[in-house]
Amino acid sequence: AGRLPQATRIAPRRMRGIPWRVAQKGDMLLVTRCPKMGGVPDPSLPPSNEDSLLRIAVVEDDVPCRVALVEAVNAAPGMRLQWAVATRAEALAEIARPGAHEVDVLLVDLGLPDGSGLDVIAVSRRQWPQSVAMVSTIFGDEEHVLRAIQAGAMGYLLKDVPPAQVVEEIRLL
Repeated sequence: AGRLPQATRIAPRRMRGIPWRVAQKGDMLLVTRCPKMGGVPDPSLPPSNEDSLLRIAVVEDDVPCRVALVEAVNAAPGMRLQWAVATRAEALAEIARPGAHEVDVLLVDLGLPDGSGLDVIAVSRRQWPQSVAMVSTIFGDEEHVLRAIQAGAMGYLLKDVPPAQVVEEIRLL
């Protein structure tokens, strides 16, 4: 499986009962809820308070990439980095840590040295159902995108997206 060609659209699908649309915009894969199929926000959730800080966690094994993401989050108004780790095991330990605070957005690489970031997404969704997971990875093929959605990811970006743009995409989740 290769990277999705420019302007490829994957037909809307239902994953875990939620309708999704996947499209490529330039170098970025966009995974969004499909409103025409009922993909609307949950009205039982409290409205977001724009004045509150978004709590962000990063799971990324590539040091330069992790540093760039951490710096971008730390520099972004309205965001606060909760933690940043390099492995699946470290991420799972942070999520399970007694007294761990829920994060609003978990930014996860899929290809970690000790396993798949999909495991981290699935565990975080069970532990923190209100959290949103966004994938940042080199894998741009349909299989990886769909597996990430099935695990609970709400966004999917390729790593060649600049960190400042990742911050903007986090705000759109």
